Amino acid sequence: MRLLKKRDAGKAARVRFLCSADGVGGVSIGVLSKGNAPYQRILDDLTAGRELADKAGKTFSMPCFLWTQGETDQQDRKTREWYKEKMCALIQDIDADAKAVTGQQNDVLCFGYQVSSHLNYFAQNPTDYPVIAVAQLDLALEKDSRYIMTTPMYHFSYSDGVHLTAPMSRLYGEYAGYVMYKVMVEGVKWKPIHPVAHAIGRKGKDWTVDVKFFAPVPPLVLDTKTILDPGNYGFSLVNDREEPLEIKSVSLNGSNVVRIVTSSDPSGSRLRYGMTLKEKLPSGPRTGARGCLRDSQGEKVKTRIQDVVYRMDNWCPFFDYPLKSRGRMNKTDSR
Repeated sequence: MRLLKKRDAGKAARVRFLCSADGVGGVSIGVLSKGNAPYQRILDDLTAGRELADKAGKTFSMPCFLWTQGETDQQDRKTREWYKEKMCALIQDIDADAKAVTGQQNDVLCFGYQVSSHLNYFAQNPTDYPVIAVAQLDLALEKDSRYIMTTPMYHFSYSDGVHLTAPMSRLYGEYAGYVMYKVMVEGVKWKPIHPVAHAIGRKGKDWTVDVKFFAPVPPLVLDTKTILDPGNYGFSLVNDREEPLEIKSVSLNGSNVVRIVTSSDPSGSRLRYGMTLKEKLPSGPRTGARGCLRDSQGEKVKTRIQDVVYRMDNWCPFFDYPLKSRGRMNKTDSR
């Protein structure tokens, strides 16, 4: 609303948001799905909202919902496909039920994030592979997806390794609000930073992997001031047997290309990001699962919280990217 008032005061004067908090802390997506009490509260609130709008002579629709969940399903060792199926079903159910209650034509969008706290649950699920986080990235990159990733969470500071500090909760809200404005007002097809193509080559005795990224606001930056480098800026290589390949260096090669230098042929291996620590660790930019790759949105997009100015750069989500072949830039599926 702040952006709308600043950029289109006439539209801002005609729009009101009616919000409800229907979530439940510390539960699986299964508990939040259709047929359970939290989901019913969404329908009850929609019905109440429609009645209020009718009495006021206003139109009413549900444009979106915010989704901040996934930690419990990582802890419970749910699979990548299971989570994606549950999330897709939830979005479809809310969309269909909202249209039935309000009579709206517009699709309901889901503004989510990418969980980054999987190492907190290492005792229950001893792996540094963030299954739910990768599933959320899959959802965000699907064509015509209605799961819109506002930001990964590793660059925020946490009070206890699980929950954000109060200023960081507000900062997350700023990220969500900004992306909501870009999508719902400006019509931007929002996507997070992600690999889109790669090329494998030789450099003397070493091998190079040049990975081209989609970046909302280039150039890309390897930022070790905001994020403490966990080693190789958060990048890792593993072969088809899940054995690590040595990374000799990581650098930027232009505005949107990351170059990885390795001593072994990386063809057929997987490039990963945010999966380099194998122990129980609290979340956060200096302790948890993390990486140093971001874009430069923060040069122009900033916010002030409690007299502190924060850049609002887009940070690269955790990913698991296959290096299937050598040669020229090999594009992934169109996204």
